[in-house]
Amino acid sequence: MGRFVTVHKAAALVGITPRDIQCEIDNGRLPSVRGMVHIDDLTEIHPNVRTEEADMVSWVNKIKDSSLKHATEKLTHELSKSELRQLLNKANTELSYQRDKIESYEHLIHELRYSLQVLKEKSSEPNKIQSLIAWIDKKTH
Repeated sequence: MGRFVTVHKAAALVGITPRDIQCEIDNGRLPSVRGMVHIDDLTEIHPNVRTEEADMVSWVNKIKDSSLKHATEKLTHELSKSELRQLLNKANTELSYQRDKIESYEHLIHELRYSLQVLKEKSSEPNKIQSLIAWIDKKTH
C-alpha cells in the first residue's frame, strides 16, 4: 500500500506552511487523493523532505499495514463491519491514487509521441525518430 500523509504533515516534512501545500494541490503541481498527499509525489516536488521524519511516517505506516495485514489474515466472517470498511477505504484510496498516476503517465506518453511526430517532420533523420515512435506504439498497445 502507498504512504499517504495529511496536508499538515506534508507541510511539516517539507518545512513550508499547510497553505503552501494546499496551493500546490490546487494549482495541480502536487497530486492528492481525498485530502491526502502521497509521500512519493511530495519528494518528487520537494527533494528537501526531512527524511528522518519521512522515515518516521514510513515506520508508522508499516505498523498500520502490519495491523491491517493481521486483520486480513482473519477469516472474512471474523472481520467486523468497521474493519472491513477500513480495509475497503484504504484500498479505494490506493486504487484512486494508482488510477490517477496511470492517467498522468498515459497523458505524458501521448504528449511525447505527438512531440516526436512534430520533430520527425523537421528532422534530418526521420527514420530514427519513426523507430522510436514505433517502439512507443508497440510498448503501449
